[in-house]
Amino acid sequence: MTKDQDASRRRFFTNGGMAAIGAAGVLASATGVAFAQQTAAQSPVSDNAWGDAIKRIKTAGKLVVAQSGSPVPPQYYRDPKTNEPAGYDAEIARMIAKDLDVEPVFEEAIVAARVTGLQAGKYDIVLGGTANTPARALSVAFTRGYIPYQQVLLVHADSPIKEVDELNDPKFTITTMIGSTAEYAARQRFPKANIKPLKINEAMLEVAAGRADADLVELYLAGPFAKIQPSTKVLGGIDKPIITATEFGCIVCRASEMGFRQWLDNWLYWYDSHGILGGLYDRIMGPAIRGESSR
Repeated sequence: MTKDQDASRRRFFTNGGMAAIGAAGVLASATGVAFAQQTAAQSPVSDNAWGDAIKRIKTAGKLVVAQSGSPVPPQYYRDPKTNEPAGYDAEIARMIAKDLDVEPVFEEAIVAARVTGLQAGKYDIVLGGTANTPARALSVAFTRGYIPYQQVLLVHADSPIKEVDELNDPKFTITTMIGSTAEYAARQRFPKANIKPLKINEAMLEVAAGRADADLVELYLAGPFAKIQPSTKVLGGIDKPIITATEFGCIVCRASEMGFRQWLDNWLYWYDSHGILGGLYDRIMGPAIRGESSR
């Protein structure tokens, strides 16, 4: 990463936490423009070496997308009026399917089931912002990051906690979304605490009910929740939240279909460099990050 790219990334996350959300090229600079330019210029390789996913998908006439099944806006949820998939990820999936000239088919499952289903051939891609880790990359292929996740701590409104590391104590219970990167991060950051993995909404409700001391969760979820649940707050405040970590969610496909991964990676680069991803992110995710209502 160049100094200019690194500075761009820092500005995105430090200028008020979200002031540059809609800036074009943010996601590309976060993972390296040069890589996409290099892969785009490579000569075609054989289907035997890189898989035939695109041909398979176009023949089937559909793109089967595994999603989180969360009831919580804005990344992916079911529209309460139509019961149709909605949110940032749903729009991304529809755009990919349109460029492949196929129909998107949405399937919902928890993180672990999405990955095993992908490996078994049940899904074509996994959305839901699965973060790339060396362990996960041994079995599936990841694109560049397409959605940034700022992890924060949702705590009870009258919590005496002031600093993140105070929670690394056996007397504290910390919830996380089951099977998520946040669960892994919580176990690493708070090895002495009691880590309690749950579904997204349940994890936050445990804090609201006083049954947990904190929930390690993304800012776009914690902000709106704290607004409607006055018994909770974001540690540091919604205007200047304490960011424990920043992860980048990726699109995931099968490890045997690297040609498809390259196409998806270049797809993200093109839509990001033309300002389209930034605009979509700002329109759908921006209000939630600022603690505004998503509905």
